[in-house]
Amino acid sequence: MIVAQLVFVAAEHAEKIQTKHSWLPEWYEIVFGGFAFLVVAALLVKLAFPQLGAALKKRSERIGTELDRSREDTKNAAAEAAAIRAQLGDVSSETARILAEADETGARMLVEGKERTKAEIAELEANNRAEIAAIRARVEADVRAYVAAWASRATDEVVATMLDDAARERLVEAAITQIAATR
Repeated sequence: MIVAQLVFVAAEHAEKIQTKHSWLPEWYEIVFGGFAFLVVAALLVKLAFPQLGAALKKRSERIGTELDRSREDTKNAAAEAAAIRAQLGDVSSETARILAEADETGARMLVEGKERTKAEIAELEANNRAEIAAIRARVEADVRAYVAAWASRATDEVVATMLDDAARERLVEAAITQIAATR
């Protein structure tokens, strides 16, 4: 705001200011302007430059620290990348080992399964043979009993038709005597 007012006042009085030379100001303006410049320059050198130098130094240190940190991060990233590549190689070899082990286990299980199946089949065949033999023995016993019963009935009928009453009585008496003797 003050600068705007000074420019406005200077513009009003611009026509009134006349110097002897068109491009050189008056000598007292050169002296006062030079003195003001020297005061401002001295103040800048005394007050502003040390702070500016300290700020630039801090900035340089911060940039150096960031560069060092980025170098360290680059080294760490390279080391991690190498470790990951090594682990990837380990993973590949581990995968191949696991697959080979799985193939071996599968083949072993297949052989064991075949052997176990053969043993179970042999056991079932033996059980079936024993069961068939038991059934055959029961059937043979049942057939013998049936044939014996049938033969006994047939014999009774044949004897009854062939023997007379006296022969029958003698046979009954002989059977009773034989039974009594066995007791």
